[in-house]
Amino acid sequence: MIFISETVEEFAHEVKQGNYEIVVYGAGVIGKVVVPYLMQEQGLVDRVLCFVDADENKQEKSITVGKKEIIVLNPEYLKKINRRIVILITASRPQAILTYLNGCTYLDDIRGYLLPQMLVGRVL
Repeated sequence: MIFISETVEEFAHEVKQGNYEIVVYGAGVIGKVVVPYLMQEQGLVDRVLCFVDADENKQEKSITVGKKEIIVLNPEYLKKINRRIVILITASRPQAILTYLNGCTYLDDIRGYLLPQMLVGRVL
């Protein structure tokens, strides 16, 4: 995985220019509250493909982004994606997620973004 450090605005520009879809890793508070707000603000609602989360209690539930209900899937779903994606990681303590993603060789060329880092100094 290729980790990129950018602002939210730079991320949005890159997603649009590269015609990427977004996989959101994490269906906790940041994923349920902050991500929908930012996707709406940046005009990225239609780019959100899915959420993934290792917590089985969050899987198969949905998160509202704009007017869309987006399902939360098991991270194993990442193996099946055959599209141009970026992964937006929402965890404030992402070490376990980063370790998992770095171990997935099928994600070697995929761009990953840490949302908490992107939000430093930003007022929502």
